[in-house]
Amino acid sequence: MLEWIGRNLNNRHFGRIAIKEGNLVIRGGRPSGGIVVLDMATITNLDLQDSAWRDLLTRHLKSDDFFAVERFPTSSFRLTGWEEAEGASPEARCGIAAGELTIRDVTRPISFSAIVSPQAHGSIKAHAAFDIGRTLWNVCYGSEKLFERLGMHLVHDIISLELFLLVR
Repeated sequence: MLEWIGRNLNNRHFGRIAIKEGNLVIRGGRPSGGIVVLDMATITNLDLQDSAWRDLLTRHLKSDDFFAVERFPTSSFRLTGWEEAEGASPEARCGIAAGELTIRDVTRPISFSAIVSPQAHGSIKAHAAFDIGRTLWNVCYGSEKLFERLGMHLVHDIISLELFLLVR
């Protein structure tokens, strides 16, 4: 699953997006390639208790103001490289994942710290936490870089993402 955190002047909101599909290629015990495809229609909010406010926010996130889910139903990360951290153990490979992040059909290079850990029963767990500047992918609603006098509609440009993978 992918967890997200978005912030504005008054608050922060968080939720999840389901993984639609993916794979991870391991060569020589190290990640060497792969892809994770997110189903953007599954974006949820987990912090708002009132269902009317929660539904309003998720509709807004799915709208053209943010992720334009009807036109861009998926987002993806394609792993193109891995730089092993010095002294990483075979049980938990720490390193820098490099690849291409695609949101709203905009693809940009990105890299971030990650951990990949083979499990005893043959599966692999992976974890990464990182921030992106959303306007680089044309997610522009309420950006102080692009609009003036936003008042309560100011939305911070940084989105925090945390990815939890179990590859079987």
